[in-house]
Amino acid sequence: MNCGTHLFEFSRGSIWITEGNTLIIGYDVCHPEPQIKRGEEKGTPKSPSVLGISFNGASHPGMFIGDYAFQTSGAEQVPRSILKERARWILRLFHESRKKLPETVIIIRDGVSEGQYRMVMCEEVNAIRDGLRESAYEINRTSPYRPKIVCIIVCKRHSKRFAIKTDKGFVNCVPLTVIDRDVTRPDTTEFFMQSHRITMGTGKMPAYTVLINEKGLEMDEVQSLLMALCYTHQIITQAVSIPEPVFQAHEWAKRGSNIFKARASERRPLPRTEDGEYDWERITRELCRMGTQLQSTRSNA
Repeated sequence: MNCGTHLFEFSRGSIWITEGNTLIIGYDVCHPEPQIKRGEEKGTPKSPSVLGISFNGASHPGMFIGDYAFQTSGAEQVPRSILKERARWILRLFHESRKKLPETVIIIRDGVSEGQYRMVMCEEVNAIRDGLRESAYEINRTSPYRPKIVCIIVCKRHSKRFAIKTDKGFVNCVPLTVIDRDVTRPDTTEFFMQSHRITMGTGKMPAYTVLINEKGLEMDEVQSLLMALCYTHQIITQAVSIPEPVFQAHEWAKRGSNIFKARASERRPLPRTEDGEYDWERITRELCRMGTQLQSTRSNA
């Protein structure tokens, strides 16, 4: 029990968390609403897209903390420089908390379509991998660090719906339902998983696709881990619809967007580059949590 508010209780499905040898990273990019030219105030800064990132680098292996970073508006791909910097920071915090380096790194990415899978595998995951290696070398000054990486895509924007046929008609699937055959794609490792209870309307199961599996995990292991992560939100007594690292990444992105709006409303000018564009790197350093006293603290609002 942590201060009477956080109860850490895990099933065997989350053994990778409790042992403290696994780093779990979830991230997503949230985009601003379309600019409305009519009625838009003159000089109003263009809002950026915001990267939200969450990971289990706090004092307890099951507690997820995170941060946000700003990037060019409308860009779904996270710049290599941002991912490398964040990966170095994440591994430093993980090492400070565990006094060791993770053997396995599980990356859960949200918000990308099938056409962007190659971008995630070749660009984003490799940027994270390079950042982890650089940070590990700074920590140990030993041989190259090669953790086993597992990359999973979660997507709620699809057209498939699942229901249970009863004598009274069709009803929503029950929590802990997993569908991994018959209706899944044969050319990818895909499954659908419902962790939460549907309270209204027709439920939609998030779709999961395993892009990289260097650890060689069985699908039952992957599904058990992701299901366990859906029950670690701690703020409510029920499961959330997607794993906690990604759910929290959404919240970090929203928090970053709100903080940027508050900063933009001030009279102080925002940092700009030499060509007059907004300097998102400097703005991120000014507003983010990385390197501050709050970097190991979780926020819920």
